[in-house]
This record gives sequence, structure tokens and C-alpha cells, in this order.
Amino acid sequence: MLPDHEPRNRDRLERILFGFVLLLTLGLTYQKYALDIPREFHHFNNYVIFRNSFAHLMQGQNLYILYPEIQHDLYKYSPTFALLMAPFAWMPVLVGLLLWNLINYTVLALGIRKIPAADATQRILFL
Repeated sequence: MLPDHEPRNRDRLERILFGFVLLLTLGLTYQKYALDIPREFHHFNNYVIFRNSFAHLMQGQNLYILYPEIQHDLYKYSPTFALLMAPFAWMPVLVGLLLWNLINYTVLALGIRKIPAADATQRILFL
């Protein structure tokens, strides 16, 4: 545990750690993308399924069947979620994947920062 008499140091460490995890998120996202240069999409198949769901919805196709030529699993969410994926369907895959993971990280980070009665040390340990 960090000493209680250094709250500014803990706050600074917390900001640094949140920044490090953000950079790690972006770096690992690019790594997953780079691993799929032949475009097999094995390393980020969930994102591909979410992204494709919008096109299937707009074309009136069944969201809940397997499309083995473009993805490797089934879509399991509501049509509303498919509609919300519209912006990602129009983006290049790498840009959309980076943004998707950035949004997911931001929601997690904000949630950790808003935990009631948690001090900086507890938030650092949780992250």
C-alpha cells in the first residue's frame, strides 16, 4: 500500500496508470489487427460480428444465423445494438476497432474513477 501522507503522489500515479492502460489498449488493438493482415479476423471476431450486424440489419437479413464467409460466430444481441453499430460499419476496420476499444476502455476507466468511497490506492489496485 502507498503511504497515507502522499495523496498527491497517489493521484499522480493513478493518472499515469490510467494513461498507461489507455496506451496499452491502443497498442494491443493494433497488434490484434496486425495479426490478421490476411484479413481472417480471428483475433477480433466479436468486433467483426458487431460491425457486420448493421449491414445484415439494413439488408433485411437474419441477424442470428452463421455467415461463415465473413465471421466465425453468431450474433447474439438485439437489433437495436446492430443499429447502434452503424458508425463502425462505415469506418475502416482499424479505425473502428481502435475507436470501439477506446470507448470500452473509457467506460471502464470512468466507472473505476466513480466508485463511491474508493480512494486513489483502491482505484489503482482495481485497475
